[in-house]
Amino acid sequence: MDAIIYELHVRSFCDANGDGIGDFAGLMSRLEYLKDLGVTALWLLPFYPSPLRDDGYDIADYKSVNPIYGNLKDFKEFLAMAHEMGMRVITELVINHTSDQHPWFQRARRAPAGHPDRDYYVWSDSPDKYRDVRIIFQDFESSNWTWDELAGQYYWHRFYSHQPDLNFDNPRVQQEVFDVLDFWLDLGVDGMRLDAIPYLYEREGTPCENLPETHAFLKKLRAHVDGKYRGRMLLAEANQWPEDSVTFFGEGDECNMAFHFPLMPRMFMSVRMEDSFPIIDIVEQTPELPEGCQWAVFLRNHDELTLEMVTDEERDYMVRMYARDPRSRINLGIRRRLAPLLENDRRKIELMHALLFSMPGTPVIYYGDEIGMGDNIFLGDRDSVRTPMQWSPDRNAGFSGTNPQRLFLPVNIDPDYHYESLNVESQQNSPNSLLWWMKRIISLRKQIPAFSRGTLEFVRCENRKILVFVRELHDQTILVLANLSAQVQYATLDLSEHAGKIPVEIFSRHTFPRVTQAPYFFSFAPFSFYWFSLENETQHYRGPDEVPEIKLNNLPSLASLLDSKARDLLSPILPDFLRQQDWFPHRTRNIKSAEIIHSVHPWNDEMGLAIIEVIFSSGEQEFYQTCFQLEQEDQPEELWYGLTLEDIAERVPIVARLTVEDGDRRRFLLRECLGRWEPAQRLLEAALRNKQIRSDGTRIIPELGKDLKSALKDTDLSMAPIPFSSKYNNIVFNFADQVVFKLYRRMEEGVHPELETGRALSGQQKGGIPTAYGSLTYDHNGKQMSAGSFWEYVPNQGTALMFTRDNLESFLRIVPALSYSHPYVDADDWTRGERSEMPEVIQESTGNFLVSAQEMGETVAELHARLRTVDPEGQNNDFSVEPFTSHYRRALYQGLRNTLDYSISELRKAMPELDSTTISLIGALMEYQKPMDRLFQNVKDRNLASGRIRLHGDLHLGQILYTGKGFVVLDYEGSVHRSFSERRIKGSPLRDVAGMSWSFAKEAMHIVYGRNFPGLAESQARRWVTIWYNATATMFLAGYLEHMARTSSWDLLPSERHQVQELLDIFLLERGLQSLGYVLPDVRAERLPPSELESRVRALLMITTQCISL
Repeated sequence: MDAIIYELHVRSFCDANGDGIGDFAGLMSRLEYLKDLGVTALWLLPFYPSPLRDDGYDIADYKSVNPIYGNLKDFKEFLAMAHEMGMRVITELVINHTSDQHPWFQRARRAPAGHPDRDYYVWSDSPDKYRDVRIIFQDFESSNWTWDELAGQYYWHRFYSHQPDLNFDNPRVQQEVFDVLDFWLDLGVDGMRLDAIPYLYEREGTPCENLPETHAFLKKLRAHVDGKYRGRMLLAEANQWPEDSVTFFGEGDECNMAFHFPLMPRMFMSVRMEDSFPIIDIVEQTPELPEGCQWAVFLRNHDELTLEMVTDEERDYMVRMYARDPRSRINLGIRRRLAPLLENDRRKIELMHALLFSMPGTPVIYYGDEIGMGDNIFLGDRDSVRTPMQWSPDRNAGFSGTNPQRLFLPVNIDPDYHYESLNVESQQNSPNSLLWWMKRIISLRKQIPAFSRGTLEFVRCENRKILVFVRELHDQTILVLANLSAQVQYATLDLSEHAGKIPVEIFSRHTFPRVTQAPYFFSFAPFSFYWFSLENETQHYRGPDEVPEIKLNNLPSLASLLDSKARDLLSPILPDFLRQQDWFPHRTRNIKSAEIIHSVHPWNDEMGLAIIEVIFSSGEQEFYQTCFQLEQEDQPEELWYGLTLEDIAERVPIVARLTVEDGDRRRFLLRECLGRWEPAQRLLEAALRNKQIRSDGTRIIPELGKDLKSALKDTDLSMAPIPFSSKYNNIVFNFADQVVFKLYRRMEEGVHPELETGRALSGQQKGGIPTAYGSLTYDHNGKQMSAGSFWEYVPNQGTALMFTRDNLESFLRIVPALSYSHPYVDADDWTRGERSEMPEVIQESTGNFLVSAQEMGETVAELHARLRTVDPEGQNNDFSVEPFTSHYRRALYQGLRNTLDYSISELRKAMPELDSTTISLIGALMEYQKPMDRLFQNVKDRNLASGRIRLHGDLHLGQILYTGKGFVVLDYEGSVHRSFSERRIKGSPLRDVAGMSWSFAKEAMHIVYGRNFPGLAESQARRWVTIWYNATATMFLAGYLEHMARTSSWDLLPSERHQVQELLDIFLLERGLQSLGYVLPDVRAERLPPSELESRVRALLMITTQCISL
């Protein structure tokens, strides 16, 4: 039901042997393209032996392959390859008629009347029988009867005279059909299209269509299939009105699917008339289907655009509008492809496909329509729409290497559709091409089960040029709007039934204003459409009973679940899964798509590494490393015993529940398990043995230094590494207190920035920093990305963050007990430099912490001094010192302006959702927007003689270890919110200093939120932590500047001390604004408590009031 069918003719698709005719070998060479397009089923037009007077629908042998396409062995190989790629195969069961060259007919015409062989076909002595029956091919046939000289009788045919109809009143004919059906289903064919199925029986006084006998036979046929095979499908080609077409489903016991012929012409009619009524009318006339049945919907196919199921007036209109050239008309239809019918208007083509994919049923795409191929109406019959597929601008459009004159049909050289400009290769290389758009919409369609199986309800719209309907399935509600007009339109809709829901535009994932009881206004560009998912306003954490469920007929292996055949099962649920993970840095961004692009299975079927490609609505692309495992839900692994539910949710979160409907209804949980120690232990053990992990074109390559092997010389390699928290951006493990092993979540092509910096610093061999021991590289078909890294373990007593928080707690408990006459004044004078001696109140309340702050400043300065000297000769551009040019200063100012504008505008937007205290603080901060901008302008207006170097990029208290004797800086990877290339951009070292100062300020304000400290009112506590911050930041900066001067690194800073302070203030404000921008979306989404925002706003206000005077 959720399939996407692709119709093709083997003859037209690709020629591998160079005879000018497509073949199965050529088709197999293009299956990867079809898989990449996203289709899940292939419908092959007839490929049986045939005189080819009707493109193969005149069959001469039902149980073989036409030699021009290959042989049965080739077909079997194709079928296996298609199944391996996750595509099902539908072939033709053309049983209404045969070719007049079929042995059955040749025997029949030679057999005497009454002979069993004669009875295979329908004969008459007179052409006057069945006079009321219409002639289908009016342009070619004048009667449904043709005289046969040898037989001496007329034979019956509903189509061409060379296609005599079989006699289904003959049980032998029915058995022959069952035998043909079994032949192909036994080979593994998944479905059969029943061609011309309404015309099997003839009865006098009837139109000889859709007779009761036909349905009785179809019930026998369906019972035969269901009795012998599982998961097979019968598709009826019944060009009938809806109330007649639906009869071919029976009560769910005839065909599984049927084409919805009346819908297709009315879609074209609506677009030409700019009126939604034809679509609404025909859909409302369509009866409900039996359970388990489905329509097949299409825009174009290998036949003419049939106008049989329209009124005479509608047919006249369609011919006048779409077939002005008489050569484009044939029988009761139009022999044009989709693009020419729509005047090659990309907007119309996209609109029509959007309607196709959102209508009830399984969409069918005709080969070449995905690139907008044209037709050739100068060719005879319906060959105009059956020209060779256009693969490339090369000879014969890449279809065949033969002499162009040998081609079965010429390639298209019409100027608007010439194969040199319109072909797969060109469109593959253009992300804005129709082909790429088709890939995207097919991918989205497969993620929306409401489109294939949901209900449809039209929404009343006074503007008839706008088509509006809702598709709904379970908790999924999709609103579809389409402008059928060539002009800009608007519509006001009553969506009150969905009040409280948020419309999320599915392509971009942008949210629109909440639906209320009031009319909802939309505006539309010409021929535009919207798909909206109507979602609840707040997305809550999903517990084990709320995870998405995937229903399967049988349990696949983990490898097959993660490979290309089954990835579409996971793609719809991955965006929500990622948004719930603390390690995913873009939880509030609009994700356009997320899918597994390749996976590695080195450990049988126990666990599998996988790379997820995330594409945002902005078009940006990122890659993330994950690891998956399957477990039976009622038999959890022993690993979980002794762990809290929070530990399990953090380390091995549930991605989906797999329910296997195999009689026992078994349930399994798919978990993401990179946070477990087992993957790390196995990767580490393989790396230490210098063993590459290989799987399906992918290698994980270790590159280790001698220091690592030396550190682990006497270590048991089978011991389990101890994981740190897996909430954060990477997964970090401590192995035997000797090695820190880090697995990167985010990946990009090339070497990770942290490894670049770590290797450069380790190469100086000066000690004092963790040594970079080695790396793991993920190599997929030559594309390499850093997957992990190995570092020297530094014995420690925790991070500087823990150390600082302990001191703050102590400080706030000590200061009330200290009595001095002017404690605030003395402290403020000292921090402003107006008093040389540190006040006793600060000395006694902070203990030795200020000395430690000074040491932290020296540690950061040492890092910068060493980064400055990584490349003393200037040979390595990655680490060479660069000047503060006027051009850079102007760009820096622009970046500061952007940060200021974004942060303030986002705060302003969020104010209605925040509490009154935070609103007033934000209001106070907004008063400083223009003064901040004036301060930022100093960057571009003043000549700052300083240098730029590679930075840490995300320096804060959590990135510094306290060893008990001193401090060590960790993690050189930079901000997770930035791309790798952004992290490599050089800047002033004062940006790292600002990161540390901001960290002090944030902690100072956060510790007093909602806390009561004995002897201190809340306002007093804030006054004291402000003093603490000023003292700490002063000592940190003093230690930093002294060490920079001592190491001859002052050339990286402005020459004047006041310029240093001014530039530091600017970067400190920038860091605070960025911090607000990062945390605000999570607070609004209730992922973080309001205290996180309020404390940061207070910290930024504290800093701002000290930097700027209003």
